[in-house]
Amino acid sequence: MDKVEISYRGIDFRLGMVTFLDVIENVYPFTRDVQAFRALVGEQFAHGGGDGPENSLDALMEATRFLFRPEASRVVIWITDADYHERNPVTSLTRSEVIDALLANEITVHSVGNTFFRSAFYEPFTVATGGRDFDIYGNFRDVLLEISRFEVFGKFVVTYLSPAADRDENRIELKIRHAGLGGMAALSYLTPSSGKAGKRLSFFPNPFNSEINFLVNNGDYARGTLHIYNLLGQEVAQYSLRGTTTQRIVWNAGGTVATGPYLARLLLVDSDGEVQIETARILYLK
Repeated sequence: MDKVEISYRGIDFRLGMVTFLDVIENVYPFTRDVQAFRALVGEQFAHGGGDGPENSLDALMEATRFLFRPEASRVVIWITDADYHERNPVTSLTRSEVIDALLANEITVHSVGNTFFRSAFYEPFTVATGGRDFDIYGNFRDVLLEISRFEVFGKFVVTYLSPAADRDENRIELKIRHAGLGGMAALSYLTPSSGKAGKRLSFFPNPFNSEINFLVNNGDYARGTLHIYNLLGQEVAQYSLRGTTTQRIVWNAGGTVATGPYLARLLLVDSDGEVQIETARILYLK
């Protein structure tokens, strides 16, 4: 896709690149000059190889350090024909550390790779960040055109600062309209108090494969619930809590939900009606 095509579609773009083998070879910072960037791509050639894994983890972590504009759609196209090193003499990084960094920087990763390695090595990144996987032996121009269709992607997070309320239960109605389309959603929520000091929710491992353990320190709270939601706000699991002891809950997500990020929300209520709410992000990977 050339500059005319990009400009015609009204995309305000910048392009950068990281090249790597077992080490990062070059880091090319962002540029708006498509011809100059195309020349840099043209200088790349296949070399090394023959030894299996590459150092994709360091390369992806390097991509998180690029100076993205705050309002930009952040997209990484990860091109590789191999699997990757993980926590060994080549790299100190783990897959979960890199995924956490990508999510923290709101980066979507699309892989263009060998389909043999897709499910075990590429999908943990593309599923977690909302990207897609493409065959490295396919038509690369078609891959770029598909990825560049930004209008088919869209994730929005709406934050709401609750005012002081004199009632325990409150209701929000959210209406969204754009180009004559849209809809409405309603949400009821409890007004949390300051709660008793200290966190009550811990969990491990995270990211997890099929099964995650939650430890809830009820403390002085006599009852509560643990809710797990997907990113659409749909509840996928709920557990009731009783008593004032530390309780262990095991959620086995295998075969019941898709891989990706989820939200765990703990709500505790004491005998006086005082409420404590904690929310945490968890990541299900296969």
